[in-house]
Amino acid sequence: MEKANKNQEIINALGEPISRGPWYDASLAVAHKRRTLSCTFPVSGPQGSGKIKLKAVRPEAVFDASGSTWFSLSRYLDWDILMLEALVTVPEKDVEHRTFRVSLMENYPPAAIPNCTACVPGDSGELKK
Repeated sequence: MEKANKNQEIINALGEPISRGPWYDASLAVAHKRRTLSCTFPVSGPQGSGKIKLKAVRPEAVFDASGSTWFSLSRYLDWDILMLEALVTVPEKDVEHRTFRVSLMENYPPAAIPNCTACVPGDSGELKK
């Protein structure tokens, strides 16, 4: 919500104030032993409505294999944000409505991908450990 309220493109489309929709229209999915997260929740303003979508992964080094609690899911520093965007729907005069996508990723650089140094090419061209 903080990013949506600071994004001029979303403010122009929805108007101000932008508010979060009801919790029962939101979705939250946690998978892969609590290492992936997908969340969607509705937002609205005086001029239109939309949905904020978030997808994140938790690096294995941070994951507590002994059983992290649901509370630990909310610690944002433990997650690499893969996608944070808004799908905004605005009514138009000549057409029924216009829907467009706005990325909110400006402060979330892509997660670093480490180089694979454990594998070396073998004599036959196959990779061997």
